[in-house]
Amino acid sequence: MKIQRLTGIVSLVLLIVAGCRVGPDFKPPQESVPASWIGLTNTATNTNAASVATASPAQLTAWWNKFNDPTLVSLINEAFRTNLNVQLAQARLRQARASRGIVAGQFWPSLNATGSYTREGVGAAPSFNSFATGLDALWELDFFGATRRNIESSDAAIVAARETIHDVQVTLGAEIAVDY
Repeated sequence: MKIQRLTGIVSLVLLIVAGCRVGPDFKPPQESVPASWIGLTNTATNTNAASVATASPAQLTAWWNKFNDPTLVSLINEAFRTNLNVQLAQARLRQARASRGIVAGQFWPSLNATGSYTREGVGAAPSFNSFATGLDALWELDFFGATRRNIESSDAAIVAARETIHDVQVTLGAEIAVDY
């Protein structure tokens, strides 16, 4: 009877642990777009070689340098240095990095130490010294991967914030070039 009860408890614990499992690692979906649709091949309808796309990503970070115009370059560099939208995007990147540090800190143990000293006594009465110290240790083990998933999420937020900076810079550079 005791063995059956113990087997039932073990089965229940295993069922609960299996139900708390975090899903598999994220894998982005594969793109299934024909090469002719994105312009990687020169088809009969598209004979202009300049309009054919390349397989490498576009380099948009300093496209204005190709104009060889020092005035345009200096205007864009000044805008990058002083524009509030660029500064806000950079602040959000710093915020995402700090948030990742906080989340990653949950993966490791933490220690808290306290101490105090009190002296009591009035006038000619004998005085008393009181000392108190304390030490607390806490470590939450990441059995089910919640902290690891939060770290992955924070890493993705850093990448998104970095790309937001690039987006703001490309847009700002285009605005200045059009106005110039």
